[in-house]
Amino acid sequence: LKDTPTCNADSDCMWDDGKKKCVEKNCNDLAKCPCVEDPKCFWKASSAGSGSGSGSGSCVKNSYGECPTMDVVLLVDGSASMSQSFGHHPHGFFALMEMLGDWMKKLPLNGEAASVGAASQAGTGKVRVAVVQFSGRQQFFSPPNTWSGPVVDSVAV
Repeated sequence: LKDTPTCNADSDCMWDDGKKKCVEKNCNDLAKCPCVEDPKCFWKASSAGSGSGSGSGSCVKNSYGECPTMDVVLLVDGSASMSQSFGHHPHGFFALMEMLGDWMKKLPLNGEAASVGAASQAGTGKVRVAVVQFSGRQQFFSPPNTWSGPVVDSVAV
């Protein structure tokens, strides 16, 4: 367990007072001043038409700083071939979901549910992701207790 000064000296870490431990730095958790001071983060001001004031906005990773707000839809094969082993993983669909989960944890997600209208977070530079399974007769879901990301809405199509 790192103490606060040692933890904060590591540019990839930050001290979490709630968890009482050193955690990986997440730009999304930073307020404006710490965000602007951090070279790995970018303060994205809210759009001028939002009426939310000059100091409002959100902190994102530098690599996402100039990205527009996006809705990303991923089509995933749900055929029987996806239940076979892929490399070292015993189940291809679960392997793909784990990889996508790791990728989504790095994105500046806006946390909106699927039921919210299109582009409702316009101007924030954050992302919504939808995963749609096609093909096959069986719906695959991640095994219990394997997803630690934000709550995901499940919508049957």
